[in-house]
Amino acid sequence: MPKPYSYDLRHAALDAIKLDGLKISEVSIIFNISRSTISLWLKRQSETGDFRALPNKPRRVETT
Repeated sequence: MPKPYSYDLRHAALDAIKLDGLKISEVSIIFNISRSTISLWLKRQSETGDFRALPNKPRRVETT
């Protein structure tokens, strides 16, 4: 499973949108992050008040 983006990177990207007035598409290019990922962070922040990565769920191993 890929490693989540760091909290500092998330914070910098969202600050660029909120404080600097950049568009999601501009921040996507600058930070090399997909627009959908940035939108997910914004949605998570509006719903929970934070944009931290959610903990990874352990994989379920099926036995035969």
